[in-house]
Amino acid sequence: MGSLKAVGHIIGHSILHGGPGLSPAVKHFLSTHESSHKPPPIVLEDIADIGLREIITHHVSMCSCILLK
Repeated sequence: MGSLKAVGHIIGHSILHGGPGLSPAVKHFLSTHESSHKPPPIVLEDIADIGLREIITHHVSMCSCILLK
């Protein structure tokens, strides 16, 4: 599959699932092609899979509880 076709699939799936399209980090990567530019941070909302997002949130909260003890 070509790059443009793959990006089209990603955007199409995001729109079908009510998402905002591409995350700022992905837009930056696709548009700059240079590692010298500082990309925007990847945030939890960039993860499209709600279940995976909940798992990560749970594990981060568990780790922070352990570190605060």
